[in-house]
Amino acid sequence: MRTVSQAYKEQMRKPIRNRSYVKIRFMQIDVGAAADGQYVDNGHEYLSEWGSVDVQEYKSPFQYGSLETNRFILDGTMAMAPDPGSQVTPTGFVSNKFDGGVRITRSFQDKHGFLGLTFRFDTHCGDYPTNMVIRYLNDGAVVDEFTVEPDAPVYVVERRIERMDGLEIELNAMNLPGRRPRIESILYGIEKIFEVDRVESVAQVSDVDPISRRLPTETLEFSLLDYEREYDPDNTAGYWSYIDSKSPIYIAYGYELDDGSIEWLPYVRYELSGRPMVAGQKAKFTASGLLDGMARTYYKATFSSKTLYDMAVSVLEDAGLPLTASLEKPWVLDSSLKSVITTGLLPIATHKECLQLIAHAGCCKLYTDDNNVIHIEKMVIPETPEDITIDLNCDLGEPSVSKIEPLYAINVKKYSYSFSDTASELHKSEITVNGDTEFHAEFSAATSITVSVSGATIKTQNIYAQAVDLILTGSGTATVTVTGKSGTQNTSGAPVAVSEDARGETETLENPLITTDTMRTTLAGHVSDYLKLRSAYTTDYRGNPEIQTGDLINMESPFTPQFPAVVLKHTIDFDGGLSGNMIAKAVIK
Repeated sequence: MRTVSQAYKEQMRKPIRNRSYVKIRFMQIDVGAAADGQYVDNGHEYLSEWGSVDVQEYKSPFQYGSLETNRFILDGTMAMAPDPGSQVTPTGFVSNKFDGGVRITRSFQDKHGFLGLTFRFDTHCGDYPTNMVIRYLNDGAVVDEFTVEPDAPVYVVERRIERMDGLEIELNAMNLPGRRPRIESILYGIEKIFEVDRVESVAQVSDVDPISRRLPTETLEFSLLDYEREYDPDNTAGYWSYIDSKSPIYIAYGYELDDGSIEWLPYVRYELSGRPMVAGQKAKFTASGLLDGMARTYYKATFSSKTLYDMAVSVLEDAGLPLTASLEKPWVLDSSLKSVITTGLLPIATHKECLQLIAHAGCCKLYTDDNNVIHIEKMVIPETPEDITIDLNCDLGEPSVSKIEPLYAINVKKYSYSFSDTASELHKSEITVNGDTEFHAEFSAATSITVSVSGATIKTQNIYAQAVDLILTGSGTATVTVTGKSGTQNTSGAPVAVSEDARGETETLENPLITTDTMRTTLAGHVSDYLKLRSAYTTDYRGNPEIQTGDLINMESPFTPQFPAVVLKHTIDFDGGLSGNMIAKAVIK
């Protein structure tokens, strides 16, 4: 459950609620620009670190004190600078010049376009340049040059550029004398904040299976009133063509307390899924959690014993995810995965599908948190319900109740492979080679794989259980042949009774990473308590955005005064006021 005050909880229980609010932060930035190229400057301190400048919204936890005028504040927010050569905490770019005179440049390999630039200078001490010259370049030529005069340590330059591959920035003066220019971060774009007067509707959905039999759904849809048609694709002076499909989106809900103040819940972060759909004066956007966007294919599995932890890291690193705002990897993995060893083979599937199999085999829950960080962690149903009750007798809609047959047994399949005694052709194709040429092929699982090429030379090769990656060098047509001992997937296992009611149902769990009897019994034992919960409730209600999937709450029904239920799916809708829908499973043993 998201953190809220006691006053908020009491207010949300009122028969007639006060007004609710929503605000959406939309960072209209070119996400790819931050990973394209690097800055070059005309002099910096050894503490300077350009890498953190490109991380979205990175905020250094502190600044190193220095002997610049009045710049060693003894309030605990500054630290002594370490000796040169020592490890330092990234604090962004720190010039070795005083009072300006700084010049930085950047060349991009690809062409980019954005609505402007957002600078975070020295937010710890409030320092910023008072005069900047900015140049956009394309193919080596200056296509726009302009001067701005920042008036705050966070400064937005709204100056769009449609096509560029170079950037030059001059910092010519400082707001305080005797200070070095500093840059904590640069965003390639601008941020817009839309409040309740512009937000027509919101639909936020979170659907997480506690035992990871399927992928979670974590989506956000919202419609903006766009009277100026800034997001209309036919408006050449608008924003539509500058929208990056991976731009960060943040949403927060607020509630007006009786004293007139608004209590805001923490922001929840998503990634934009694409450009908006526009109809008249409305623009509809769709966003999702980081996990949902991991739709590229993972094919690098190999036949070897490995822990589920190492397997998850391999998948996550292959996905090429950006660092978080605190310069950390955007995932949290349960340490228990380090002790689970499998000889199983991940199928050729999307990165997110592979993570779901790993989480399921490791008795874990897979989801994305409010900061858009992926978690694979132990599934634990809380023992004590949150201080919130959903009354099925008097909330908005007629609830539906589903009760499935009692659980009798769980059958967890065990997987193994058998291989042919002799090698056979797994793949053969022709490719036109011109200098260094990449080649990729996929095939059915095999071992003892070899690659032969006629008409070209293999420069590098990576061989996996179901694919090969090559770089061929030469000129002309080459033939690539892949051979190996083909594999056959086998399953075994029998149901394990978990109750005495033989009339009940048997749940079958299939996962190719389950390769030992120990893994079978561990998974069956772990999920049995959850699978024994057979009553689920679906209901519309007034909407509590502080509720999260996995929360244990109280429910009341016509036949049970109060009982605990774990939230499986939660939807919040906003159209000027809140409403909600949830699916919760009764925790009655």
